[in-house]
Amino acid sequence: LALNTVIRMSNPELKDITLILDEPTTGFSPERVEKLQRLLREMGSGAQQIIIVTHDEKLRDIGDCKIKLSLDQTSHTTRVDYIECTIQQLTLEDYRKFVETLLT
Repeated sequence: LALNTVIRMSNPELKDITLILDEPTTGFSPERVEKLQRLLREMGSGAQQIIIVTHDEKLRDIGDCKIKLSLDQTSHTTRVDYIECTIQQLTLEDYRKFVETLLT
């Protein structure tokens, strides 16, 4: 919740349309992970945007756009490994710029 508050204060465009979940399944049982998957799919069918940061492979198939980030050990910077986006109106380059803006 604190992350959402900070992001919304720093970027008014995200104020009412974005929910950020950082490692939402930590400590969850497999049943709770499945329940969260269903809930996120239901929430994602609306107009809002949900950003999920996770290592949980079970959440990988949720969402229209996916990005894999890793840490470059040499330069200590975040590296974009791949981007996948199935939203027709959004190019991969636009999505990449959006994500890079969020990261900075």
